[in-house]
Amino acid sequence: MINLPNENYDVSVDHESDIKEFAESLPRGLPIIELGGGLGIVSCYINNLLKPISHKIVEANPALITQIMKRRDENKCSFEVLNYALSYTAPKIMFNIDMSPVASSEKRSGSQTITKRIEIPTIRLRDLVNEKVIVFCDIEGNEIDLIDSDIKVLKKKVTYFIVEFHERISGRWQIKKSLLKLWLNGFRVLEKYNKGKTCPSYLLFNKTLVKVSRRTENNNL
Repeated sequence: MINLPNENYDVSVDHESDIKEFAESLPRGLPIIELGGGLGIVSCYINNLLKPISHKIVEANPALITQIMKRRDENKCSFEVLNYALSYTAPKIMFNIDMSPVASSEKRSGSQTITKRIEIPTIRLRDLVNEKVIVFCDIEGNEIDLIDSDIKVLKKKVTYFIVEFHERISGRWQIKKSLLKLWLNGFRVLEKYNKGKTCPSYLLFNKTLVKVSRRTENNNL
């Protein structure tokens, strides 16, 4: 049982149920990189479930770092928490802090729920990966930049890629382009989950690094 937050955040006991469901299909023991730690609930769940040999979490919102680490200790998990924004624009960016901490984003500058902007150092996937890894990605629109800028790293090093897209930020056409780019570079869909219609999540595997039965492969992008 993962200890859930008592804070007054917009989160339910069923928080990120799609990612938890996807995790059940993943192999145990592989290194994990988690882009977007949020409240640390999913982090603790996958750490306890998958028992990775290493687990790094990148979270841009400094207000969440202490909470993630507290939840890590409460649940006897083992992972490293890094306070960076996943971005490819500059060494530092202005990051938008939202009224809902898990909705904070580099991309949501025009939202009426943004309360302030702060400067955050950036990091790229290529800076984090030196071996074959599983990547979880929920970074409020920056997943598009990740796929565009680090597709070579994804292709060579990422065995499974669990990604949530954000249509309200990126647009449907850009999401389709990103999925096509993943497909052209060897990724195939194992599972898809629709959060309404604006935040679809995908569990993809890299067919050059992972052998999966064709009966379980879902090519419906």
